[in-house]
Amino acid sequence: MRKIFSVALFLSAIVSFAKAQSKSDTTIKNLIAGLPSFTSSIDDAYNLYFPKNKITPCKQYKILLQAEMDKLANASDHKSRLLSMIAGRFEEERKRFDFSKVTINEDRKLKDAVDEMNSSFFRVQDDFLRAIGNRLDSVYKRAIGLEIARNQLAIYREEMPGFIYKVKNVLLQLDRFMNDKGYNKVISEKNSSHPYYIQILEARGVILDRISMLLTQIDGVQATVASTVDICKRFPDSCK
Repeated sequence: MRKIFSVALFLSAIVSFAKAQSKSDTTIKNLIAGLPSFTSSIDDAYNLYFPKNKITPCKQYKILLQAEMDKLANASDHKSRLLSMIAGRFEEERKRFDFSKVTINEDRKLKDAVDEMNSSFFRVQDDFLRAIGNRLDSVYKRAIGLEIARNQLAIYREEMPGFIYKVKNVLLQLDRFMNDKGYNKVISEKNSSHPYYIQILEARGVILDRISMLLTQIDGVQATVASTVDICKRFPDSCK
């Protein structure tokens, strides 16, 4: 009974959060500014994720991102395979809609801007993963138990801020381009008659998807630290 009540409470909180966020300012600049902060200690990390099924800041933020992705997919009126995939609908929608027959008009400069953003994003992400991977390897070889968690968090806290800062700049650069071209206004005004409307929606969708990937990194590293602490709490002998 307690488990059923916890699940019901969790789902109720998600719905309430989604309704509250539907009226908030969801410009790219504000979405990026609202990214959850990174945890400061292993105890904080543990308390964020345990007991399980907690509504963490990352889960709340993911709900907001999904709502924005859904808005874009809805606005595309089934004319974008990319937005269908970003919103997580493609496997179901491809059975009912033939995306291959849709022709999307393109602004070449916008396409180039999106391509440049993608290249920069994945370059920054690869650098980050390489940096923490090399450092974590030595931790796993030398440390045990809670020492692993402390060292994990220390490495993440050194490397993560720079990664987040660089990703934010990459995404905001594309957002500024879209502002300068008046494309964000096209989205806010739902101007579906614009010749590049679908491409503009897709560009926004790609930015949201990259924010989601950044969120996954933040969530993942905190959850990793929290799980290490949890193991030591449940099996203290294994952490001596």
